[in-house]
Amino acid sequence: MIKRKAFLHHLSVLLATFMVFGLFSTAGVALAGPLGGGETSESSGGLTNPLEPAGIDSIPLLIDKILEIVVKVGLPIVAIAIIYTGFLFVSARGDPSKLTTAKDAFKYTIIGAAIVLGAAVISAAINATVDEIRSDATVLINIFSNIV
Repeated sequence: MIKRKAFLHHLSVLLATFMVFGLFSTAGVALAGPLGGGETSESSGGLTNPLEPAGIDSIPLLIDKILEIVVKVGLPIVAIAIIYTGFLFVSARGDPSKLTTAKDAFKYTIIGAAIVLGAAVISAAINATVDEIRSDATVLINIFSNIV
């Protein structure tokens, strides 16, 4: 029982770390633009983007791809965990200690599911907000450059 609680605790901390990483990384570097700083070539000694063949040319897009993988892997794990907690409830047969274990497992499963899905939703919301701010800033720059 202690090992299971420790495992669920470590799993929820790991998922929370992914969510926080996605939240702050997306917000902090979304305005930085493409990775690599523009066109470079091998002969000039510049850095090239190793993820460019995969279509990843910015850090927010990289975070989105990572979160997409986390969601694709996490959802089946959440489904299996919900089925397992159902099994715990059925096998408890009214035993208060086993029911407490089943309730705790269900609670941690729901928290993990919320973290997995919440990370993707929060990242998408931040990306949309940053894109809107970026487009508003471009409009303002164009207006002020026409005035001057």
